[in-house]
Amino acid sequence: MSRLLSMSLCAVLFTALAAGAQPASPPPPQPVPGGGGGNESDPKKLGELIENLGSSDWDERSNAEKELEAIGKPAVEALTKAMKESTDPEVKVRAKRILQKLGALEKEALSDEQVEEMLELMRSQDGVAWYGSSGSPSWYLYQLNQNPEWNEALKGKALAPKLTKALGDESGNLKRNATYLLGEMGATESAPQIAKLLKDEELTTRATAAWALGKIGNIDVADQVVVALSDNEPQVRRAAAIALENLPSAAAIDPLLAAMASDDGQLRFQAYFSLRSLTGQRFRFNAFAGESDRKEALKSIQDWWSKSKAGFKPLPPAKREELGKGAASDPDTERAIEVAPK
Repeated sequence: MSRLLSMSLCAVLFTALAAGAQPASPPPPQPVPGGGGGNESDPKKLGELIENLGSSDWDERSNAEKELEAIGKPAVEALTKAMKESTDPEVKVRAKRILQKLGALEKEALSDEQVEEMLELMRSQDGVAWYGSSGSPSWYLYQLNQNPEWNEALKGKALAPKLTKALGDESGNLKRNATYLLGEMGATESAPQIAKLLKDEELTTRATAAWALGKIGNIDVADQVVVALSDNEPQVRRAAAIALENLPSAAAIDPLLAAMASDDGQLRFQAYFSLRSLTGQRFRFNAFAGESDRKEALKSIQDWWSKSKAGFKPLPPAKREELGKGAASDPDTERAIEVAPK
């Protein structure tokens, strides 16, 4: 009996050991983010999220957009269908924007009708704004910024010819908007047409033109920007002073020195840094110091210029990189830095 019991116990022990020797079952596969695992590609779920793109609740719209973007490739087909077939403009715009972020939106040239629609928007609204004494404008048009197709088209220079043509429009809004966009594009071929706006009746148009010419950096219009340093409006003079930093012309030095003697502190400040960039000299000059200190510092710079003027060649932007290293990016801090000339 005891022998039978021992054999039974041995059999149980052997079975247990044999079971433990078996390899563990592999864990179930985990879904890959954006790869279609789980319910991400479930048509019902995708349909609900796309419907929520047009929700009256902003948070719900925003969350649906984020979730669809996170789903990624499995959502492309449904998003493409919504972009083309939805009757809700909000759904169409958001679906297109998600596709754009996913890199799944085919780039197509705007039709003439689409371009005219965009230009009409720019005629009706002024997206260019100048704040305080700033020498640079800001720009925003909500309807344009929310249209992925227009945004994509404005990233390159394909629309530069039509925007350049728009510079001759009667609408001040359109001229300013087009000028700003051409400046951001760096549309060199548009510089001569933009330069004509330096004589426009509206001061904000003249200021925007001066700023854009600086962004473009076409040396052929430098002399016209120099003339804008004598404009009747401070905003235009400041914009011209900033623009000359990117227009390496020896003809700009004397006008910039004259601007540094101006009663306008911001103009002195902008002219000072453009002069530093063009000459490669870290002049000792504080644009916001007292009058006597400024005059003394300016005389020192003028003496340097009288000795260096013959054969002088301004530094092109590519050779100025070392000049600004270590300087503060905040103008309120940077303007207080005073260093002796080389």
